[in-house]
Amino acid sequence: MSTVSNTSHFNAIQQEVAEMLGFSLKDLESKTLRAERLRNAISNKKVIVLLDDVWDEFDLNVFGFPLTKSDVVEYCCKIMYTSRNKDLWLGKRTITKKEIGLDLLSCEETFNLFKRKVDLQYDDIDFHWKNEKARKIVEECGRLPLALGVVGGALIEKDKHVWENMFYQLRNQGRDQHKKKDKQGLGNKLSLFK
Repeated sequence: MSTVSNTSHFNAIQQEVAEMLGFSLKDLESKTLRAERLRNAISNKKVIVLLDDVWDEFDLNVFGFPLTKSDVVEYCCKIMYTSRNKDLWLGKRTITKKEIGLDLLSCEETFNLFKRKVDLQYDDIDFHWKNEKARKIVEECGRLPLALGVVGGALIEKDKHVWENMFYQLRNQGRDQHKKKDKQGLGNKLSLFK
């Protein structure tokens, strides 16, 4: 599984997949050669590639992920990806796409996940203050488990000023693509190319 995100580092993604298949692409700089080597490795195996947090569509075949069988490629790989954009790879005739909608965590599930992540204990001297700040931080994280995990991990055993700074940063950050798309009514999607 590779995380794609909004700043796609395709060399790193290709390398992660290659390592899972038992080889390396570190010695290759050429985009074409990297894709060819990856495609050749996949050509005699049944492979499912998991791509997490895909923001934008890209040509999977160009990066070495064969989606159709050919004279050269005996097997094509399946791609499973998560995205908040349900319009990725629409209208591609060579792709069969199945969407599985995923709901966001409930407010209570989100809050409990965050409290577990930061190990918020009732006997903490700042419990009541942190508990209230945690609710605000959870709201700013948009009920997204990955964001909650990252932010929560950064706040484990930290003082109040660190929590306050984290909340300030979250509240004042520029609105990213994900938040804009959510406001347009797009939810989390898990998609599978067959």
